Amino acid sequence: MATQVVEQSVDIDLDFIVSDLAPTDMIFQRMGRLWRHTRPHRPAARPEFWIRLPDTLSPTGASALKSALGRSARVYAPYVLLRTAAVWKSKVQITLPADIRPMLEATYTEPDDLEPDAWRELRDELESEKRELAANAEAATLVLGRPALRDEDGVLTRRRSAPTIPVVLLRSVAAGANGGTLAVALDGTHAEISPHEWRRSSAKFLHQWMVRVPRWMIPATATRPNWLALHGPPDAVAGVVQSNGRCVFGEDSSGLAYDPRLGVFADRKLPKNFQQKDHDEFDD
Repeated sequence: MATQVVEQSVDIDLDFIVSDLAPTDMIFQRMGRLWRHTRPHRPAARPEFWIRLPDTLSPTGASALKSALGRSARVYAPYVLLRTAAVWKSKVQITLPADIRPMLEATYTEPDDLEPDAWRELRDELESEKRELAANAEAATLVLGRPALRDEDGVLTRRRSAPTIPVVLLRSVAAGANGGTLAVALDGTHAEISPHEWRRSSAKFLHQWMVRVPRWMIPATATRPNWLALHGPPDAVAGVVQSNGRCVFGEDSSGLAYDPRLGVFADRKLPKNFQQKDHDEFDD
């Protein structure tokens, strides 16, 4: 039997899939490989999708739950897998696309007070991991182009209150599968970013293309989409670099430009009414 990951950017057409447990939106992506193309003759009367649900009732502690979740817990957050298993375990048949939104909401809704202690421990572990990665990303963007270093290396000597803003520079942003966002980086790599579940791989992808620039370069109308707010600093915005190097935010242009040789730079002068109320973090 062959093992295949069937999520993003895989154009295969299947009649029957057996899947390990994954977050709900990832399961829906895998389902997209069932009867993907029109064929005159099929060996199956209908498509079938089976999920190998682990035993999450017998284990009594967080470590035991992780072990029960198996290899899936090494790829996805154990807490999200537990929530997913609870949503899917009673499903015999689903209707697409009608069931997508309610099942996603059931997976990622705020937890209630009835969750077992072990589940809450895994949820706290996930939140701690998110905070740690966000803090590292913020530290790495305090100075343009400076690599991430540990605090004890003496990197964080600049003012934190400087008038700058973190910006993720992308080649394009488009609607992805199952309510996600397809983000294409400047080097052509891409990632499907979920607005519901924090994922380490998505956060690392976005932080790799994040820089901190003077706030005046960014239009005041720049918005912070949910998928970015979930995976990055709360004030981060996403800019799309056009073919001429100019960066746009939504439909609004900015004072920011990007060149592969020069990096990011201001392509227009400071506004006449600009007043710097604090020392900029790039000043010594």
